Amino acid sequence: MRPIEYPMELNSFIISNKEKVENKARDKPKEKFAKKFLVWQAIDEYGNVSEPYIKVGSMKAEEYKTECLENRLIPFIDRHHKREDVLFWPDLATIHYQKDVQQWLQSENLNFVSKTDNPPNVPQARPIEKFWALCKSEYGKRSKTPKNLNGFKKVWRNLSKKIADNSAKALMSGIRKKLRLIGDKGVYEPLKAQNR
Repeated sequence: MRPIEYPMELNSFIISNKEKVENKARDKPKEKFAKKFLVWQAIDEYGNVSEPYIKVGSMKAEEYKTECLENRLIPFIDRHHKREDVLFWPDLATIHYQKDVQQWLQSENLNFVSKTDNPPNVPQARPIEKFWALCKSEYGKRSKTPKNLNGFKKVWRNLSKKIADNSAKALMSGIRKKLRLIGDKGVYEPLKAQNR
């Protein structure tokens, strides 16, 4: 899950006669902080991406379990893989390791990386981090920001599909080999092998 921020566009104008301005134009509220959209999306080792889940604000464990795992992850896995061949690797967000969520994953016979085995700050083992960076970079190039959640959803779906089509397969290629190198020789081994 990644929060994406976007600044709200505020309209301003210059007037010559204050009496002619309607009250609704005078009392236009300004947002102090940009809205943050939360985006959840999965990617597999072949570069396929799931349908994103996007909302404003934070998420509770039940919503994560229902919207992200049941409604998006499981159909995504079932469409592309056999469940026994999949290792689900969430990031270290607390919501991913709630007791109910872990029990549900186990009940669905889905292997997942436990919190104690999930290393922080090892981007070479987590190509989805590069995928997020590419998506955010592409989003940052936009001259206009969406005006609402539905607009953002449309933009993100198109943007993440474009990045997935262009880069995801290359990002995820050889991930099993990289993970074996990390497991056998340490976290820097994939970087050393890349520079040889």
